Amino acid sequence: MSSSKSYIHLLAADGIPLPEAFTYPFRYTPHPLCLRAAEIVQSHIETLGLTEGKMFGVLVCESDDTICFLAAYSGQLDGSYAHPWFVPPVLDYLRPDSYFQQEQQRIVALTHEAEALAVSDERQALSASLADLTAHRDAAVAAARQTYTEGKAYRDKQRAAGADDSALTAQSQRQKADLRRAKQLYATEIADAKAQLDEFDAHIVALRDEHRRSARSCNSGCSVISTCSTPAASDYP
Repeated sequence: MSSSKSYIHLLAADGIPLPEAFTYPFRYTPHPLCLRAAEIVQSHIETLGLTEGKMFGVLVCESDDTICFLAAYSGQLDGSYAHPWFVPPVLDYLRPDSYFQQEQQRIVALTHEAEALAVSDERQALSASLADLTAHRDAAVAAARQTYTEGKAYRDKQRAAGADDSALTAQSQRQKADLRRAKQLYATEIADAKAQLDEFDAHIVALRDEHRRSARSCNSGCSVISTCSTPAASDYP
């Protein structure tokens, strides 16, 4: 026999007194009323046709001076939370409008956005522009360095032969200046292109960081619900 609420079940105490305090749930001898309630649950679950193991629990209580009990199961039962004989879940993950499902959709959207940006035409264009400018600068530097290296070898031979050193020094200075200018070639354009690409990539990194934070928060949310109010052993007799 059950009360008007489908998950509150009347329990015949037959003069058995209620315990004065909660028993420690991880190491104790079950109270006779708990055993009686567990037998009722066992009889009920035989009608469900379950094909796999499941952890169940009972809580004997008193409502309106009437001894009754609540029954609950761990996780889902046959892939569903819709079992009104048992206490309903604090959080139904399967409801489309639940926080968990909505947050999961947001997390997936963050992943898709980050992945799309990483291979987008805009990023490829920024990367190609930076690579092109850098390649032109590097080619100019390589040519100027080669010219200077060959010029130095020529000047060393000329000096050894007693040639006018002032002309050779002037040539050396011009070639050094050409190398310095080559190293600064497209400096502004390269800096601008790199800044744009860095800003673009920073947005991708921010999306991925938000994805990781949200995933951790979403996955740990239910464990917080289940553990934040767990009493310590010292709270029990």
